[in-house]
Amino acid sequence: MDVRKYCGDNNNSIIVSALFVLDRLLKWRAFTNPPSPQDGFFVYHQNPGIAFSLPLPPVSLITLLILGVATVAWFYIQQRKKSARHALPYLLILAGAVSNIIDRPLSGGVIDYFFLSPLGLYFNLADVMIVGGMITIVITEMCLKIPNYKHQIPNKPQ
Repeated sequence: MDVRKYCGDNNNSIIVSALFVLDRLLKWRAFTNPPSPQDGFFVYHQNPGIAFSLPLPPVSLITLLILGVATVAWFYIQQRKKSARHALPYLLILAGAVSNIIDRPLSGGVIDYFFLSPLGLYFNLADVMIVGGMITIVITEMCLKIPNYKHQIPNKPQ
């Protein structure tokens, strides 16, 4: 079975939408029925600040969120003109950001539901989408700077 025909360029939005819905469902589950005890991997943690729980005044937070989402949306549109594959990292970042933004008025902060106790790190699937998109962009940009680098797109299945 060739999975490329199911995960081609046209299905990026379906995959990202599924991740978005899964994140929203996990947040709802953690918020409405907080896990007990709170010392496992699946927890409920509310983050009123920005990344890594850094506090930020509300006006600065709103301004930063609007500028950040607008910038990523602009890059998404520019990359989408090239191909859906180039736009995927930006779509992941947008979906993750929107999911985290939705939390703020509903619960007073971003809902995190995963906990890595060795690192003391709380996060959610939206955070993974944002970081994954950013890492993909950085790696792609680094590869484009390598002399004689040829990005080869595999042949599409018939």
